[in-house]
Amino acid sequence: MPDIVTIQNGDAESFWSQFPDCFTDLKALGYTPEVQAKFPQFKRTELEVGDKAYAMPWDTGPVVMFYRRDLYEKAGVDPATIVTWDDFIAAGKKISEANPGVVMSQADLNGDDEFMRMIGNEQGCNYFSDDGGEITINQPACVSTLDTIKSSRILEPSLPQNGMRKSSRSSPAKWPQMYGGWYEGTLRTNAPDLAGKWGVYAMPSVTADGLHAANVGGSALGITSISANKEAAYAYLNYAWHQRRADLHAQGLWACAFVDLGPRRSLCAREAALLG
Repeated sequence: MPDIVTIQNGDAESFWSQFPDCFTDLKALGYTPEVQAKFPQFKRTELEVGDKAYAMPWDTGPVVMFYRRDLYEKAGVDPATIVTWDDFIAAGKKISEANPGVVMSQADLNGDDEFMRMIGNEQGCNYFSDDGGEITINQPACVSTLDTIKSSRILEPSLPQNGMRKSSRSSPAKWPQMYGGWYEGTLRTNAPDLAGKWGVYAMPSVTADGLHAANVGGSALGITSISANKEAAYAYLNYAWHQRRADLHAQGLWACAFVDLGPRRSLCAREAALLG
């Protein structure tokens, strides 16, 4: 068993509830309120139970739309004009006409709820209340999210998520793909011959003046309770976090424009470097 483990935020609470004695309370090692306050609250919610903190946030999954520049250019579609989901659907029809066999699609809507969670997160909708005490799916934000999903499916039945991840990313048949920023590594690794053809733009919103930001995925780092090197492991977590932040600053990636995202949102200046 390693000293440090990586846990996806979305799965974290399952570990705490089933194996509460398998992880170390980081507060006992120096994870003070001052250190905690350096992380966004939404990243800490699943990692803290009562007065215990079982993991430290590591990365997030800011949602963007990955697309093939060449396919959009052939159809005369400027991604900057795609502000709403209606715009996305209209653009998809043009792209399909200009590129036979190419459709706009997302992760499997029936086998996984990521599409629902991404748009829902953007709209302020969730299945449950913040305290987990109520089911909150029957609210206007969730209704508009589900209506959007229903209307967007007219373009093409979606490729199942597992199939999408296992199939060749170089195939243009089902692009763009809305996912967390971490998907960039998947594209770069699996389709190196297409370097320079990928681009990103902000996810569409339900309304023209709506938000264009959401999160999906992201992970945290915890220390196992059986570790014989807890203090050293925590010291490493602190070092790794501070070093990563310094690296992001040095590369010009800190507070990338994935945060702005108003109707005339800008893109990260480092898009070309990230995507070839």
